[in-house]
Formats: sequence, structure tokens, C-alpha cells
Amino acid sequence: MKRLPSVFKQLPTCLFGVCCLLFANTTLAQTYQPGIQLDDSLVVFVKKCSFPQAGEKLVTVSTQEDTSAKTQMLTVRLYNDDLSLYRVFGTTRPLTDWIMYMHNGFDVVEHVEQDEPVYYWMVTSVSDLDTTYTNYTTVFDESNNPLLTFPVSFHGHQTFIADGKLKVAGEAVTWDTVHYTNEMGSGWYTMQVLTTSIFDVATKTKEATFPKGTYLHNVLTVNDTLMMLTRNLNMELYQNGHPLGSKATCMNMTVYGADYQPLKTLSFDIDLFGAPNKDAINYVTSWEPLFDGQRLFFSHQMNYYIKDEQNMILDNRDRVFLTDANGNPLAHADNGVYNPSEALWLPNQHQTVFLNYNGLVMNATLDSLFVCSKTMVSDRDSVYFFLQDEAGAHVYDETFARMMTLDIPEGNWSLNSTSQYRVNSDSLFELVFYDWEKGVYIINEKGHVLANTADLQVLWDGTENGPLLIRGKNRLYANILDDSNTLWQHTAPLTVKVVNGETTLPLAVQLFEIINGGPVLVDASEATGLFEKVLPEGTYVLRTQPKDLYPGTYFPSGLLWEDAQPLTFTTDSAVSVEIEQIPALPTLSSQDLGVVSGTFLEVDAPTAKANAPASLRGAVPYVPFEHTHIYLKRVDNQALIAVTAVNVNTYRMEHLPSGQYQVLVDMPGKPLLDTATVQLTEGNKDIQLNFAVAVDGISIAYNSAIQPLRSVEFSVYPNPAVDHIQIDTRWEGCRLDACDLSGRLLLSTTVTNNRVDVGKMAPGLYLLHLHTLEGTFTTRLIKY
Repeated sequence: MKRLPSVFKQLPTCLFGVCCLLFANTTLAQTYQPGIQLDDSLVVFVKKCSFPQAGEKLVTVSTQEDTSAKTQMLTVRLYNDDLSLYRVFGTTRPLTDWIMYMHNGFDVVEHVEQDEPVYYWMVTSVSDLDTTYTNYTTVFDESNNPLLTFPVSFHGHQTFIADGKLKVAGEAVTWDTVHYTNEMGSGWYTMQVLTTSIFDVATKTKEATFPKGTYLHNVLTVNDTLMMLTRNLNMELYQNGHPLGSKATCMNMTVYGADYQPLKTLSFDIDLFGAPNKDAINYVTSWEPLFDGQRLFFSHQMNYYIKDEQNMILDNRDRVFLTDANGNPLAHADNGVYNPSEALWLPNQHQTVFLNYNGLVMNATLDSLFVCSKTMVSDRDSVYFFLQDEAGAHVYDETFARMMTLDIPEGNWSLNSTSQYRVNSDSLFELVFYDWEKGVYIINEKGHVLANTADLQVLWDGTENGPLLIRGKNRLYANILDDSNTLWQHTAPLTVKVVNGETTLPLAVQLFEIINGGPVLVDASEATGLFEKVLPEGTYVLRTQPKDLYPGTYFPSGLLWEDAQPLTFTTDSAVSVEIEQIPALPTLSSQDLGVVSGTFLEVDAPTAKANAPASLRGAVPYVPFEHTHIYLKRVDNQALIAVTAVNVNTYRMEHLPSGQYQVLVDMPGKPLLDTATVQLTEGNKDIQLNFAVAVDGISIAYNSAIQPLRSVEFSVYPNPAVDHIQIDTRWEGCRLDACDLSGRLLLSTTVTNNRVDVGKMAPGLYLLHLHTLEGTFTTRLIKY
């Protein structure tokens, strides 16, 4: 027999308006609505990590103290963008350890080994018992084995890949004390000195240590050449022993290659561009690398005194220097405002521009070109500039010509960031604004509102300095996290049009949203089977529902969701639903005397009734919703045999032939939690099957054909699950069956190592039956 499926079709947008089966994306405002919350009150740290293969993950650290053992348990969890669990790590530390989470003190890295992603995680701490207050970083593998422990400074540690191998770097902290003498007197001066060592994670060995006072600033790959840029803060290099003396060599930047050999050294030349006498120098800054993705530049700044003939200080001034990768001078400016902090390659103009921290855009001669609020390198082979003022947010191209102006609401909004693909998977620009009182406001270049989160406290990403947004590699939209660790789900209203296909049956279509694993009725059509509905994003299923009951015509296609595959509507989808015709029910013979009948009882009622069964104390007769039906389906060929309506709280089906049947309850918004199977034989032609109706669904209260089913006495986790579930150790070796809500067996396996793989099962709601020596136990599983 052909069942009646709800067919969801992904249709190309070019067919929009051509076929009546399509629905169109609307331009209604998109919003965020509260969703799942992290069920962990012990979370002390949250960050986002972006991995090359796994994509964006939410990382949390939880701590739990054991005062008797004087230890603290650190649990590190990686979550997918829907808060389903991805990885779990953990270790035990002494209570005397202080964990450093900021300044890259804690991190998780992904490294591809033998074509598979492998994860390492790092924890930095300092012990109360250490009188030197030295920070140490420990590297752990996926099995929580400590691989390396090394000292680090307040900079934390750094990781990078060299020759395909994972490296980690940290600085040892020492102190230099020297004696100085100048015109103001003499004395002793003590300065902190940082010296970096590099470790190979795979071999757990130290590969190199830079000269004393040399620490790793950052690692770049320029023209396929690995460059380790280092700074020197060695007190011994001061010419006169004190910072007020010359700094001709103290701020050198030495560039090392992958073999840890120096490639070049950039020193500070006090005669560069006719700088003043070295005695007039107040201070100098370190060399700052500026990389535009193709070429490397450096900037340098000094401050010097203006003195009179009596050597008295009248004023002080700044001088900024810009050099190429080899330290050769390109330009200078006698104003600290022109100190560049970023280099940006303009592909359409074939030139590099430089920006300072205040948004000043300069050319290679440090001449001012433009002032902007933010910049963005797009996938359109172009760079865009953004400027916010009282008139709104303006977008400019590489020639600084204005392209568009976007309106922003009243308030003290400031442009926080600009990006593509951070909020939505489309290529539209996304502008994030922040107001201390009004929260976060996000719009795209078409002016569509993507987020207006005034009613939630946003959790800020310490790395990106913006709202913590998580968008998985395969997700079309992002989720935002608030400070109560609740995911706010991004929603985008869509207009859905459901049609009846080619059939002329008087079908009515019901639309359900899956909330907390169960169906909730959203809307229903007229008997024609046609309706339109504006929906937020979510997971929905459809089913047909007869308006007037008479067997032999049709039955619900989404009956117990056995054929309706859940579909998550997204902002970029074009979806239609088509309903197909099915054969009529068979005619039952009056000579068959089989009967299946029963009652419905409500188990959540506040008052007890005298006629309630002992096993359902407090239950009362249940009057179901309109259009609640009982269906009888053969087990051998899945053919539908009979259907009847529930009258008040009772039902009865007669003239049934012998055989084994599934009894299916179709009640709006109530899933069937148990599989009801009856066996009609010559010796057992009258079967009573009662059902209990609860908030979460319908279960079997009594079945005269089989032994009473046991109640739910086991649980699985995670639930919802993605690829596997864990089961308590006492059920090791027991058989576990997974059925859909129509009773079809989809998986039968043995619990091994407390684990069952469910990765191949389609997303949906399932019943798990655990067969043990104590009986059969049942629970529900939501599969993502």
C-alpha cells in the first residue's frame, strides 16, 4: 500500500513565481528569540574557537572544588552552534592554582594528523605557593594526558604550524638589575626580561630558545616563508644602562626563519630622517609589523624633547617612521596621529593603504586620504569602508566614493564591526551596532534587521570584541549567546504555501512545530488543503487531516510523524509541500469477529476519580481534541486496515480479521510514546487497549493482549544527540531497539562500552526500548 508522504522539495530560486508550489522569502524583520540554555551553573569562562575543519565551536570551562581533597576539577566542553555537545576534556588541579583564562591563557587548537582533526588544549595557571608568581602553561591531548609544561609571561602562550607540525611558544620571565649614572644622579634599575622557547607538541621537546631578552611577537607567512618576528627587551643592551640613556639597540626586531636562524635584524637608527640628537630622545616604541597579505612593512615611533640653549626642555614631539620589510625608510611624519597600526591591500587600486587606531586612512607617504569607522575585506575582490555619523551608516568603495547610506535607529549606537557570513550565510554586508542601554542592533546592506537584542544581556567575545555569535559551517544563520549562557535563536519569517498536488481529495493540512522534541499545532488549512502562513525559522512537520471521517479514502500522511521528515526553514530556502494520493482502505468482512476497543485516561488531572485504575491513580476520563483517531495497521505489510474516531473517551473497531496489528493514535499535538501491538487470534478476538494522556504525549495504560509495559526507568545522554548516546554502565550488553513513533524498527544493537552510535539515523523523535533481565524499559530520544 502506498503511504501518503509530505514531500519537501528544495527548489531553485530562479523558478520563483513560475510554479504555484513555491513560497517566497519575505523582507520582514529578522529577530533573535531565546532558545536552549547551557545547563551548567559552574561555567566560569566562555569563548569561541574557529577550527579549520570543525568550524565555529563554543568553548566553556567549568570548575568544581573539592575542599576535602584540596583540588578543583576543570571541565572543558566544546559545543556546536545548537549547543549539542562536540567534545569534552578535563583535568584536576590543586586548589592553590589560579587559572589564567584571558591573554590567551586558555585555548583549544585543532591540528590535522593523518587526515583527521586532533585537538589539544592548554591551561595556564599560577600557584599561590610559588613565591615567584610564575605562570605555567600545560598542554593536554584529547585523552587529557599532560604533554608539556613550560613557563609563560602575561602574554600567555602562542601556537603555530611549521612544516606541518604543531608548535607552542612561551616566555620565561627573568629580571635584570643594572647601575646607572646620569645628570640627575645614580642608582639601580630593575627591568623584567622575557625569553621565548619553542616546543614541538608531537615530540614533547623543546626545539629552540631565543637569545636572552628576545621574545616572540608573532608569526607570519610571507610569500610562503615562515617568519618569526621577535622583540628584544634585554636590559644589557642599553648603551648607558638606564632608559634615559640611548636606545639605539634596545628595541631591535630580529626575524627568524623556520630553522630558528635569524633572517634579518631591524635596529633603531637615531639618524633616520635626520632625527634629533640621541640625548634628546624621551622614548621609542617597538617595531610594529604591518602585513597587507602580500607585503610586509614596519612602523616605529619615538618621542623627543625640544630644548633651549641652556638644555632646558621646552616641549616634546612625536616622529613616526614607515619602512619596508628590510627596514629601508619609506616615509615619516612629525605627528603621532599618523602612526599606522594596520596595512590594507586595495585590489582594485593595486596599492596599500595604512590605517591608525582612530580610522585615519593614509597612503604610503603617510598622507591622509580618508577617515572611516570600520573597514571590511569582502569576497567581492574589493575593500569597503564604513563611516557612521548622525545621518546613518555610509558605505564607501576603494575610491572613497559613497555607495549607500543605511538608516540606524535613535540612540547612542556605535558601529562595532562589519563582516560577511558572521550572522547569515548570504554574502550581504552585516553591520553590528552596540548601545550600552539598548544592546545589539545588526542590519545587512539591504537594511534588513537581523538582530535587535535590547531585551537580552549580550555575552561579548573577548577575541573579536563583539557579541558572541556562533555559526556552524553548515548553518545558514548564527546564534547569539547572552550572559546567562542562553542561545538566542536567529529567526527569519517566511511565507509558506502548501498545495494539494494533483489529488482532489478533501484534505486539510495541519502544520506543527517541533518544540522540545514534541509537535505543537501551529495552523490548519481548509478542506481544500491550501493555506499560507508566515513562519519564523524552526523545525516543522506537516500532516493531512480528514474533515469528515469515512474509511476507504485517506489517512494522515504525517501520522505519528512516520513519513513527515522535519525540515528546518532557513532564510535562503525555497520550499514547497506536495501531498500525494493513496489507495482506499480495504472493505472489512462482517464474518470477522475481531474487536479492539479501549478508553483514554488523563493522568495529569488534579483530582482523583473512583473508577481510576490502580496503576493510574489520580487519572480521570480524557476527552480528546477534535479529530482524534485510532488507526489499525498490519505489522507484516504495513497496510492500513481500519480507522475510527474517538467518541468522548472511548473507541471501538469491529469485524477485524486475525493478525498482528499496530494500534496508532493520531491526536493533534500529542506524540505516541509507546508502541502498541495487538495479536487477534481465534482464541483472543476481543482485545482491550487503554491509553493514558499526559503533557508529553500518549502512553499505554493497559493492553489485554500482552504483558503491561514497564515505565521509563533509564535515560540516555546527550539528548538531543548527534552521532552517539551514552547509557549507564549497568545496562552493558543489553539490546537496545530504536523505533520511530509508528513503531517501525530502525536500529537494533547491543550496548557496548556504554555507548550506542546513532549517527546514521535521520533527524527526528524516536522511542528507545532497552531489553534487560528486569524487563523492557522505554525512553525518548531526539536526534539532530
